Amino acid sequence: MHRLKIIVSIAIILCVKSLTLAQPTQNHLNGKIPVRNLGPIINSPQEDHYPFLSHDGSTLFFTSRRPVPGGESVGDKFWIAKHDNKVADTIWSNPEYLSSLNDFKACGSICFDTNKHAYIAASETGGVDIWEISILSTGKLYPHILQSPISTAAWESSPTITLDGNTIIFSSDRIDSKGKRGKKINLFISHRSSEGRWSEAVDLGSTINIGDLQGTPNISPDGLFLFFCSKSDSSGRDIFFSKSIGNSDTSWSKPIRLPEYINSNAQDMCPVITNDGKKIIFASNRAGGYGGLDIYEAELPKEIQDMIKDSYNLSKR
Repeated sequence: MHRLKIIVSIAIILCVKSLTLAQPTQNHLNGKIPVRNLGPIINSPQEDHYPFLSHDGSTLFFTSRRPVPGGESVGDKFWIAKHDNKVADTIWSNPEYLSSLNDFKACGSICFDTNKHAYIAASETGGVDIWEISILSTGKLYPHILQSPISTAAWESSPTITLDGNTIIFSSDRIDSKGKRGKKINLFISHRSSEGRWSEAVDLGSTINIGDLQGTPNISPDGLFLFFCSKSDSSGRDIFFSKSIGNSDTSWSKPIRLPEYINSNAQDMCPVITNDGKKIIFASNRAGGYGGLDIYEAELPKEIQDMIKDSYNLSKR
């Protein structure tokens, strides 16, 4: 019960034109190391990925295949770590197993709005669906599938939600705007009405869905900016950035591939932006890690920082 109260309190806290980006230099990055592995406290010899940073910056949620308490390796499960966000470069605490959300067969990404809801990708019987975790007034957690038009007979994963909980973007292999299914994984968007109903999910269109696989999206709190990964047959996953430029769900600026110090020749995915809009936290299996996918952080290019700072700075909300 004590653990549940801790989790509930955390959840309450959580409560154009093409760009040309300069490649980073030591001066551009204020002399700091461009990319930092979060180290052996967070990363393990197994896969560590799908990071999500709490809205106050003090708690890191992530998915890991490390052994759970008791010593078993049971696949992807949720973990959390904490630090004092008032102290720069504080070391993260030892991760804790998030037992209250790990009853699923397999767990994927997690995100939160500020209305006492978490959104996760999880598998209960084999397929992957998107679930909403409601925190009831009694303190209990109520997990339920977000039914059609969000979760369908197709594969749905990697939800990201705006701060108000009314716009969700996710990846799916469902039928796209061209009437095809299964050959590509695309990003889709849906909006929640004042009555609580989700609109029909719309394919974000060919501007965003540029490769064979689009996934791990991260939408800004106000819904204006989108970071995501994309992959074609001939390359690994890379992280891209785009801005909403109109009232249509398919009106986005041409995606910009983030610079080489963030993207590598390996798999780079699962972007999350810090709440000051200055850094990106992401997963990569680049050389020099602790095994499989590791979680890294890097300073964003100054051009992007300047564009997104008002969208990610929650102190102004």
